[in-house]
Amino acid sequence: MIYTTDIIGYQWELFLKSVALGLLLAWCYDVLRIFRTVIKIGKKLFAASDFVFCIWAGFLIFSFLLNENFGMPRFYIYVGIGFGFTVWYFTIGKLSMAFAKFLRRFLKAILKPFLKIFQKSFETVKNRMLKTKIICEKAICKPKK
Repeated sequence: MIYTTDIIGYQWELFLKSVALGLLLAWCYDVLRIFRTVIKIGKKLFAASDFVFCIWAGFLIFSFLLNENFGMPRFYIYVGIGFGFTVWYFTIGKLSMAFAKFLRRFLKAILKPFLKIFQKSFETVKNRMLKTKIICEKAICKPKK
C-alpha cells in the first residue's frame, strides 16, 4: 500500500505562503514608493528603480518556487502572489501613500528655512569665488608690467 502526504493540504499551505510572499513584495514596493514620494527623483531614476524592483521580485519568486515547490511553477502560486500584492496595495498601500504625502509636506515645511539659509550662504560663497577668479585672472593673465 502506498501512503502519500495530504496533497490538498500541501497546496493550500503553498497558496497561503504565496499570499504571504505577495504581501511581503507589496510591503517592499511601498517602502520604495514612500522613498520616491518623499525624495522627488527624475523620470529615468524612477523607471530604473521600478526595473530593479521587478528584477528583485522575480528573483524572490524564483527562489520561493525552488525552495517550496522544487522549482515547479503553478498557476495558483502566481495567483496567490498577485492576490497578496493586490490586497496590500489597495488597503495598507493607500494609507502608506497618504502618510508619505504628509511626511513630504511636513519635511518640506521644516526644511524650508534651512534651505533658504543654505541658498544664501551658497550665493555668498559663489559671489566671492567669482571675485577671486576675476582678481586671479587679472594678476596672472594681464600683468601691467
